[in-house]
Amino acid sequence: MRKILIFCALSALALGAQNACEEYVKQSKIYLNELYEMKAKQLENDPQAFRLFELKFSELQKAQAGQEALIKQNGDEKFCERESARIKSALEEIKSQK
Repeated sequence: MRKILIFCALSALALGAQNACEEYVKQSKIYLNELYEMKAKQLENDPQAFRLFELKFSELQKAQAGQEALIKQNGDEKFCERESARIKSALEEIKSQK
């Protein structure tokens, strides 16, 4: 019985970390989309600068995908919660600039 309770407690902790990390990944994707939209509007009259931005943004997306895989694998709840809060504030800042 005790082993079952310990297993349930550990499963609940893992699920909490997984949910926090999934939320972080979701928010980071939203952040990247918002950033792309904002920069695309700023650079719409300069095709060369826009192309350079697209290339750098593509590299950022690849790095983000790798980071997402590591985060989902590790499931560090505190890190995910801290980063989610940071991304939420960055999103609010982007939205206020529009």
